[in-house]
Parts: sequence; C-alpha cells; structure tokens
Amino acid sequence: PAVGERWVYAASWNGISIGTAALEATDLRMVQGRRALHIACTVQLSAAFRAFYHLKDEVATDMDVETGFPLKFTKHTEAGWGFKDEYISFDQAGKVATYYRQNTGEGETSFTPIRAIAIPDGVHDPLSCLFRARALTLKDGQEEVVRVNADEKTYDTRLKALGRETLDLDGFGLLKAIRLDPVLEYDGVL
Repeated sequence: PAVGERWVYAASWNGISIGTAALEATDLRMVQGRRALHIACTVQLSAAFRAFYHLKDEVATDMDVETGFPLKFTKHTEAGWGFKDEYISFDQAGKVATYYRQNTGEGETSFTPIRAIAIPDGVHDPLSCLFRARALTLKDGQEEVVRVNADEKTYDTRLKALGRETLDLDGFGLLKAIRLDPVLEYDGVL
C-alpha cells in the first residue's frame, strides 16, 4: 500500500446493510526508530442501525515499510457497554508483543503495559495481515499460513487461493484478483 490509498467495504448482516468499513493509508511516521506506514480502519454503522446500537470501532496498524510487519497496533472501541483503548507494541527482532491499556482515571491519557508475550517470527496484527494477504502470489489451490497476534495469543490463519477473477471496480476499471478463502482460528477484529 501507499500513502493516500483508501478502500471502502460494505458490511451486511443477514443480508441487511449495516454500514461500511474504510481502510486508509494515511501517512509515514517513525515508530520504534523505524519508518512505518500508518493504516487506519474505521467502522461506520448505517443510520438505521445506529438507532438501535452504538458502536465506534477504530483500529490502526503501523507497518514497517521495509519488512511489511507491524510495529504497533491500536484499537479504540466505543459500544453500548462503554469504551476500551489499547495497543500492542511489536518487537519483531526480540520476538515480543507488549499489550497496553489506557488508564481509566479522570483525565488520564496514559497507557500501562499489562502483559508481554513471546511471538514467533513474522507475526502480523489483525489489520496488517490483510496487506500480507494482498501481497501473496498463490497458485489456484495453494495455501499459505499467516500468523496473527490478537487477544494476547498468536493464531495461524490459513489462506487458500480458490481461483482467479477479474473485478470491475467503479473508477478503476478492470482489476485481476485472486479469490482467497481465509480460515480464521480466533475471535476478533479482522
């Protein structure tokens, strides 16, 4: 991905449109002393659905521009039950992911580390794995495992190439694509 790229996906539930998810590569920044591409994802519920349920979900990844692996993953969720702010700092070389949660005191904006866990080589977060999948050049029937760290665990996500197709995208014309079947082994945002 490059700065300025934006993707918007329609979301539905049981055939009913419930809103959109927008991903955008917003800028380059320094994270852990490395150049990183910041990619943000915002979920927007439709007006009809917002009348019944409050949800504001924003996630972002800062991907190392040289390796394509995440350096930091942030998550802000507001729902009917309240809000939650957290982030994961990835030390890919040291093979450690450290989880942080926002302090909930009045006026607090600081984060406290809550847990550090060992991670394997080449682990992704729930958002950066989408861009790993985009970079694959699988042949029909071929599979690749992408390791995803979420909810203080690392999961293997299998991506199987089902076949090739040509998509007609408004404003972009025809685009050759590979249809992937992801087999997710975790509950979380993807």
